[in-house]
Amino acid sequence: MDGISGKNVAITGGAGDIGAAMAAELVRHEAAVTLIDVKSRADAEPWLEVASANGPVGYVSADVRDRPAIDAALAAVVPLDIAIANQASGGASRSST
Repeated sequence: MDGISGKNVAITGGAGDIGAAMAAELVRHEAAVTLIDVKSRADAEPWLEVASANGPVGYVSADVRDRPAIDAALAAVVPLDIAIANQASGGASRSST
């Protein structure tokens, strides 16, 4: 990943399998990563452990559906070089019958 070293990255939906895996890989390439997720820090801990396998990551609890909250979360990543929108869509669920 050329050019990622030293970049500040925010990942929404960070407290999940894909977000945590992306964070671990980006940190391995020397990016500074902040995960943003609606989960509390305590509930996000299993994914934070995965994400921080290659170094420290930041965490901000915020709901992407709450514009002021997400604006504040993104403002905490200074300067924000890369934003990855990884949050769940919240679409309709399927039921099996």
